[in-house]
Amino acid sequence: QVQAELTKRIQQLTGSYISAQQMLDLLQDLLVKMPKVQLVAFENLPVQPIHLQATPNAETMEKTASPMNQPLLFKHTTQLVFRGDYNGLQQLLGQLQQLSWQLHWVQLNYKVLEYPQAELQLELETVSESANYVQI
Repeated sequence: QVQAELTKRIQQLTGSYISAQQMLDLLQDLLVKMPKVQLVAFENLPVQPIHLQATPNAETMEKTASPMNQPLLFKHTTQLVFRGDYNGLQQLLGQLQQLSWQLHWVQLNYKVLEYPQAELQLELETVSESANYVQI
């Protein structure tokens, strides 16, 4: 019963998050649609495990050393750096905001390199059931 409850919670949490393959497809689609925007850096930060508790009172989980003590979800943080002009980068952000998937924005930095060229640094987070994520 505890395992079934955890499985249900995981499906609820991960169902609307973007998968690794969807992330790659998304980046490719965005870059094709926006030829004036370039992806110049892509880095995955270390994966962080997320431990779920089956019940608010997890005494039974603490007493047993079982596979449920293993992380069932993983947080993936990706740093992206784009270059382009203001309008192109603004369109990119607009496209990211309209996604149907959950993609958390941790940080956004914008700086003008040499007018009209600018650099947009994004740090994005998502959650998956796999410790492996996007690799380019």
